[in-house]
Amino acid sequence: MIRNALIYLAITFAFLGCSAEPNSDFGTLNNEAPGQSKILTDSGSGLKQDLFVPAKANKAGISFNSTAKFDVQKTLKIINTSNIDPNTNAELAAKVIIIQSAYINLASTIEIVGVTADILLISNASSTNFKCTSCTFKNIGRLTLAHGVAKNINSNITAVGQIDLGAVSGTMAIGSLTAPGAVSLEILSNYLELTGTINTNQRASNHPAGGLELNPNGPRTIVSGGINVYTSDIAVTYENAQIAIVRPKDRLITLGGQLNAASVNIKSAAPLVLETIISTRGDALANSVYRGAVAAVSEGVVINTIADDKSQISHLTLNKSISTDGTLAINASGNVTVGAPVWANQFHVTAMGKTLQRATVKTDITSVSATSFENNGLMRARIVNVYAENEIQNRFGGAIFSDTVNLTSQLSYVRNGSLQPFRPANGALLLLQPDQSSTSDLSTFELENLNTTGATKVTDLSARIAGKNIQISAATNVENINPYFVFTKNADDWTAGIPFDVASAARVAITAENSLKIKAGNYVVNSSALMAVNSYSPATTENGSPVSATACNAIPQLGAVITPFYIDAQNVANERYMVKALMDTDIKPPTTSQNGSLTTTEESKNLVSNLYVYSPPGIMYSFAPIGIKLSAAGEFINNAAYFEILSDSYFMGDGKVSSLGLALEKQNFYSAQSVIREASECMHESTSEGFGRCTSVSNSQSSSNGTTIKNDLQNTLFAVAGKTCGVTTRGEFKNHEVLKDIKSDVLTSFMETLFVDTRTVSISTGGLNVSSGPKIVKTKTTAALSEDGKQVIVTQSSIYSDDIQGNNAGPEENLVIGTYPVWDTLVTKLTEIKIAFMQTLDSFIAWLNG
Repeated sequence: MIRNALIYLAITFAFLGCSAEPNSDFGTLNNEAPGQSKILTDSGSGLKQDLFVPAKANKAGISFNSTAKFDVQKTLKIINTSNIDPNTNAELAAKVIIIQSAYINLASTIEIVGVTADILLISNASSTNFKCTSCTFKNIGRLTLAHGVAKNINSNITAVGQIDLGAVSGTMAIGSLTAPGAVSLEILSNYLELTGTINTNQRASNHPAGGLELNPNGPRTIVSGGINVYTSDIAVTYENAQIAIVRPKDRLITLGGQLNAASVNIKSAAPLVLETIISTRGDALANSVYRGAVAAVSEGVVINTIADDKSQISHLTLNKSISTDGTLAINASGNVTVGAPVWANQFHVTAMGKTLQRATVKTDITSVSATSFENNGLMRARIVNVYAENEIQNRFGGAIFSDTVNLTSQLSYVRNGSLQPFRPANGALLLLQPDQSSTSDLSTFELENLNTTGATKVTDLSARIAGKNIQISAATNVENINPYFVFTKNADDWTAGIPFDVASAARVAITAENSLKIKAGNYVVNSSALMAVNSYSPATTENGSPVSATACNAIPQLGAVITPFYIDAQNVANERYMVKALMDTDIKPPTTSQNGSLTTTEESKNLVSNLYVYSPPGIMYSFAPIGIKLSAAGEFINNAAYFEILSDSYFMGDGKVSSLGLALEKQNFYSAQSVIREASECMHESTSEGFGRCTSVSNSQSSSNGTTIKNDLQNTLFAVAGKTCGVTTRGEFKNHEVLKDIKSDVLTSFMETLFVDTRTVSISTGGLNVSSGPKIVKTKTTAALSEDGKQVIVTQSSIYSDDIQGNNAGPEENLVIGTYPVWDTLVTKLTEIKIAFMQTLDSFIAWLNG
């Protein structure tokens, strides 16, 4: 009776007049056949609504309705009342109402009157678009909008089965959709456009007795239901909303709009860019009642980009914010780029490619598992776990603040900071190599290695990792690098001191409140950066008992001491990022002085080592005990840096400990003094023995190989407030003697150019002081410093023999074939080095300021 009354009401409306608003069009739907669906349209009744009586549900509760066109321009009320089953006399309302049409355009409200049911709106046309513009759905359990082909769909089916989205080529365009209270909203299309807000939440107001009550116009938001988006060339099984077929395509899909629900699920088998704001937050969370049972809602967001076994092309980019009180889970078969804020209780990323985090992530727990990981944004959490197969980098403004931080690189390195003061053009993974105290290396990097071709300037070079407990593990290196340096074109500008910007000097740091544990298969470096533990807790043995012995030899199993600050690596370096010293000349022209008849002439030529590029020290400090475990061939180098332990230090293993200062020198390379006495007139007196004898002219000359004036800068510190214990660790403390090292390198390189390897030739020895006949001669040319160090002497040595084995060899004959003044050679070579360096510096400054 209700059904007939509604039909009558709708028919009556049809004759009441005309309406200016557009009318709905439901195509060739058959309204007369028994048991088939019926549409009663408002043709100007003024009530602005249409009625739709769906086809009778089959035994499976499915009502199948097919039409050539389904164009909803006015409110459409779907009448879902109980039908009498003639076999069982049971009243059966439709559980699922299927509306299949080649053309679907939804621009108004669709509401089920009667028993709540699921609705599947499916467009199976190959090229026709599916549109939903400002559409609203009410009293619907599960709503599915699909643009695809469901094979064998008819009025007798017991299940819909697979919907193949790749079987059609048209576009589904959703521009604002509201389905308050729907348990699930599913949007399925190969080609999908999302704009506006898509919402399954409900509104509520405060109840006078406390709590909330549903109110469509209330100010409160009750998050409910779920939004499930499936796009790309896939097939989805309707009954369980599972993906059945995946055909990945290298086609970029971009989605926009805004999704508001208790849960959001997005799946794509193609690269996906989300310009979509997603939120599952509200004033309260409501479970739904679905088919008589409570359907518990698990709040959160899941985003998957899928590939088959042969494809890993489905990258994911997040360009709009995601906010949830639940879990945000991302699973990508390619790269993941987080370019917009994320607020979540938990944030989990699993990626087959690189994960790049460039925004703000605020969570309780964040975990990332990827091929590689880079953070350029802010990660604030209680726990941060990052596992990467390859490198992990926190740089260019990257900050990780968490109670617990765990970073693990299985095959590569972990780097906090940047090796270059810019973003390089290529992604080449340049690894640092261990320092050796026997070399002249002053710092981590050299300006000559700064290749800016194709590089990108970065405004923020900071990188910070801070937490209560930090653990970092890498197969190769763990690097904490601040690419900060200052430079000058004139060494005199730094006479009063070298200026540093405090903020820039402190912009890269790894600091732990309680414990910092670092393990590297090869190398740990702290370069012009900060690495520290800020609070005290005792060192312990393996069983957890505190180490309290005052004497190192009283500590059992020293190698097993567990310290709050702990480094396990083959080599460890604490140093400066970039230091460049060059040689300058200080030449004083000859001066003469007169003292009676004595004339004195003095001149001096000096070499001076000056700094032209300089970085702040690497700083390692700890209020808690520190333990450093080195390999047998390894070394800890405090290279013109600051190492300060306000507790005890334990050096475990058989390595070496070196602390190197930086000594700038001025060397009086060449000095000469000539004393000349004037000759008196000769006295030619015959009676005098002295007649014809003149006062002799005495020329005396003294020379010196020079003296070294050392100026030990206060730019290095190695201090341990408590005891320092080691098993077989060796210690070495000395200065970089910059002038000596540079001189040695220049002269060695110069002399190597004069050296000729041994040559063997056959010659005729006629006229030589050897027995007649052909002989074998071996010659070699060598270069060496003279005894006074002022000349490079080139000597050719020859040995004659009867054969190449050296039989009947004659004596070695040495012949000096050339000499080179050391001073002139040094000045020439050092000037060339300085000119080349200044050209490099000028080029870098021009690029930096350009």
